[in-house]
Amino acid sequence: MIRYAPLLVLALAACQQKTEQPAKTETAAAVPTPAKPAAPKVLIAQKYQGEWSLDIDSCGDQTDQRLIVSADRINFYGADAPLTKLEEQPDGSVEAMAHVADNTGGYDVANRYVVSPDGQHMMLTGAPGQPPIKLTRCPAPTA
Repeated sequence: MIRYAPLLVLALAACQQKTEQPAKTETAAAVPTPAKPAAPKVLIAQKYQGEWSLDIDSCGDQTDQRLIVSADRINFYGADAPLTKLEEQPDGSVEAMAHVADNTGGYDVANRYVVSPDGQHMMLTGAPGQPPIKLTRCPAPTA
């Protein structure tokens, strides 16, 4: 017990030390900072919205053959990606940028969409050098 007495004394001394409080000073009243306005949502036109698939038979299935476009995001390969930028093109197509979040911080995906005049098909052009992909509009789900 004698060997531990110096340690016991140091421990008790440490517990009993008073912490010095900083002197109170007059400070100006805290001025609340205005909240940063939310960035406006990027919204794609109605004609692009819906479920699209390589094959009409895979509509509604969880496959990598389909693309779901909603007003402010796209969903493909199970990745939900908010739209971050849209540029309407003179030929009636739209170039869309979306951000896919993942465990590395995410990445941006750029695609060009062209909807057929009847609204039943869409050409999707992705990475440079890749051929366009023809997608078919899936029927609206029945309630």
